[in-house]
Amino acid sequence: MTDATDYDPVECPVSDCTYRDAIRPVAAHVGRSDDEGHEWDRLGYGGARDFVETEKRRQRQAGGQASAATTTDSSSTNAASTTSTATTSETADESEATDEPEPPFELGFEREALVLLKLVSEYDLSSLDALGTGQLADLYSLLADLKNSAEDARKEVRDALLDELHEDGTLSADLGSVERRTYEYRRTRDESDVRRALVDAGVNPESVRSFDEGKLRDAIEETDLDEDAVFDVDERAQIRISDSNDDRRREQFERLDAEIRSLVEDDG
Repeated sequence: MTDATDYDPVECPVSDCTYRDAIRPVAAHVGRSDDEGHEWDRLGYGGARDFVETEKRRQRQAGGQASAATTTDSSSTNAASTTSTATTSETADESEATDEPEPPFELGFEREALVLLKLVSEYDLSSLDALGTGQLADLYSLLADLKNSAEDARKEVRDALLDELHEDGTLSADLGSVERRTYEYRRTRDESDVRRALVDAGVNPESVRSFDEGKLRDAIEETDLDEDAVFDVDERAQIRISDSNDDRRREQFERLDAEIRSLVEDDG
């Protein structure tokens, strides 16, 4: 099943972006964009894979509902039968969407990684100045795709870890260690609410013009201004690397197939 033939083109989920294409190219477009508006967290998705599966599910459900409506309109002489068929069809579609097995986890960058390693073994990387513009373009496109795909995969693994690690702390593994930490995320409330709270606390709103977050923090410390009146505060957990086990990683590298190892110059 391919996006180009079985699913309708979609628009970028960023409201002021005009990019439109098949589902997966749109997901790739969001991943390649550097501005904050195209961050998956801001858009309410867990990553490119979540967006793709969500959009496919939405179109399947929409298609089932449209089919049921068409059947009802074209069968006025047998309304009871048509209604029963439409209900059965909708129920089947909903069951399919609900009971659909979770798609397998995919790194998504294996091919690009191997091609990149092959180019590294062929190019003279002692200086980028020695490479032609075409070679540089090839390297950049591969590195960019690797970065985006790896970031999507990293977020999926992060979410799985957060589901398993419910307390802050460090988890040591063979190839490295990660730690779970909880932090507070503050987002400035609506401008009218902030202005009213500042006035009630005896703070001149002009003194924190544009409601700079740092100035608002200073106002909270120096006055009776309630933090909750100017900030929406959420607790969020994060996973980050705390240590890398280079010795164990080298052991894993030595176990790789000799042909794959030969793609990497390792003098160490």
